[in-house]
Amino acid sequence: MEIENYENIQLIIFDCDGVLIDSEIISAKVISMQFNKLGIYIDTQYVQKHFIGQSYLKVKGHVLKNFNIQLADNFEEEYRVELLKVFDKELKIIPGIEDILKQLNIKKCVATSSSKTRATSSLKTVGIYEYLKDNIFSAYNLGDKGKPAPDIYLNSAKKFNIEPQNVLVIEDSLVGIEGAKKAGMKTWHFIGASHLITWDRNHQYSYEPDFVFDDMNKFFDYLPHLSINNKKEEQS
Repeated sequence: MEIENYENIQLIIFDCDGVLIDSEIISAKVISMQFNKLGIYIDTQYVQKHFIGQSYLKVKGHVLKNFNIQLADNFEEEYRVELLKVFDKELKIIPGIEDILKQLNIKKCVATSSSKTRATSSLKTVGIYEYLKDNIFSAYNLGDKGKPAPDIYLNSAKKFNIEPQNVLVIEDSLVGIEGAKKAGMKTWHFIGASHLITWDRNHQYSYEPDFVFDDMNKFFDYLPHLSINNKKEEQS
């Protein structure tokens, strides 16, 4: 996979969980414990395989279809409360991401399957909310148009009046990669979060990302022209 034809990138769309924050392992642990209380005995590996990148509505539908259990109306709120408690103690930022947010010389935003409330709380917990506060977009209420549909990415780009071909999306989930590719955007697969530590580099993708990487600290090595520091160097 070669990095080329990125001169016209005007916007970077970051997924939240697994890209900005190292949260997927924590989320999988908490939701599997909540499911176990209902007699749904699944482990974190099952959660990672079937739920990562999905909206709560899709998770709820999966549980009904595969376990014949209708989740109670208060299940999501109880899960969210427990999750945020654990986040307060254990959540960490993805190393290198704050420097990217500080140094980018183009527009940036978040496109997440989580609710805006949860994403906002998570970003505040790790100290990067201020970089993104006006540009956090959620697919939470999109229903069947959540990831892997392209709507959240297209809607996000539209907010900035930027064409899809001028957007780079960074995702950790396969459903996210699928949605971004369907949107016609450059798509990178970030595999540096803890839930992807054993990712198979030879994985056969249904929707091939344009690039796969595991270290946010190397981002500007790949795309130096997107750093404000690069602009300063050119002027000096």
